[in-house]
Amino acid sequence: MLYYRTYRDALFWHIYDMDKGIMGPAAVEAKRIGAKEYPFMHKGRVCDIPGTIRAMGRGEVRGLWCVCDNLIVAEIGNREIWDVMKNKLDFTFVSDFFMTPTAELADIVLPAAFYQEIDLLAGAFGYPSNYIIATPKLVEPLGKCKDDREVAIELARRMGMDVTPWHSVKDWLDWRLKYLGITYDELYQKVGSRITLPREFRRYERSQPPFGTASGKVELYSSVFEAVGYDPLPVYQEPPDGPVSTPELFKEFPLIYTHYRIWSYMHSEGRQIDRQRRLAPEAYLEINPETASKLGISEGDRVYLDTPKSKGEQPIKFKARLIPEMHPDVVAGPHGWWFPEKPGPEYGCFDSNINALLTLDPPYDPAIGVMQCRAFLCRVWKAESQ
Repeated sequence: MLYYRTYRDALFWHIYDMDKGIMGPAAVEAKRIGAKEYPFMHKGRVCDIPGTIRAMGRGEVRGLWCVCDNLIVAEIGNREIWDVMKNKLDFTFVSDFFMTPTAELADIVLPAAFYQEIDLLAGAFGYPSNYIIATPKLVEPLGKCKDDREVAIELARRMGMDVTPWHSVKDWLDWRLKYLGITYDELYQKVGSRITLPREFRRYERSQPPFGTASGKVELYSSVFEAVGYDPLPVYQEPPDGPVSTPELFKEFPLIYTHYRIWSYMHSEGRQIDRQRRLAPEAYLEINPETASKLGISEGDRVYLDTPKSKGEQPIKFKARLIPEMHPDVVAGPHGWWFPEKPGPEYGCFDSNINALLTLDPPYDPAIGVMQCRAFLCRVWKAESQ
């Protein structure tokens, strides 16, 4: 909605409106997992992740297509997801560039096409930028590699879902440019393969209502949240487990875990690429030096970590990295870690991955149902064998 209002709705609104076109009848949409519990989950592409995984376990969802998504490694509760994918689903297929723990459990693995092998549009589709660029493929997809969009269009056709006007990826690209009066091939032939859109400021002066809000104002007190029964103002909610909520449990698990980002990786991606792996070869746990000293931990030591949510599972392993700026009661580690060099099918996806110690259980965000993935209790100790 940001760039719809920032630029010209006449040029792009058909893309948003198509969401309505790909949604099923009301009776079917009412069955969409999470639709009743989370009113903001209103788009046809969105579902409640923990609810969907649990529905797979109950046999209510029987098939899965993962598109370059290492679900088992990247999502919380990966042990439960492993069991569901291995034992509960009737059929799973994965499109990816590399073999992963998720792909190992698929019935079929489809080789995905790289960016250099597919036609793309960059710019104002999805981002508040004022340009559109055609970035055509450099080579045809090698072997049996397929563009994910081609697979989706063909899959919908085979399933009898005649809900889109597209018969090919090129049709889809042309449709996105529909109200610009140009086709994808024509855009590519332009100098620079680019269209620059005029920036329009103070659109709120011409919009009805201004700012797209009921009050016509920038709302710090959200009338939209209030209308669906949520607190209209930002509110702090204490985690269910922590030094305030559960002080006795905090004595047993006296540290608070959070995540940090590894810039050479994106979620679980990149561990099998040598150049990226050299930048971050191992999973490190960041810990305050004073806290580490009390635990007998030195820089580079192997350490174990577990949580109250572990439910008897093996603790996970890290290397210690001493960070003076870290709060004494807080430790930080990466998520989505796996080891492509280790034997499959697991590839070490439970060894140093915090998701292996978490579950799909509540608490959930009340608006869209996402799980708590930070600020939970843990304990750390030095491994006997270094």
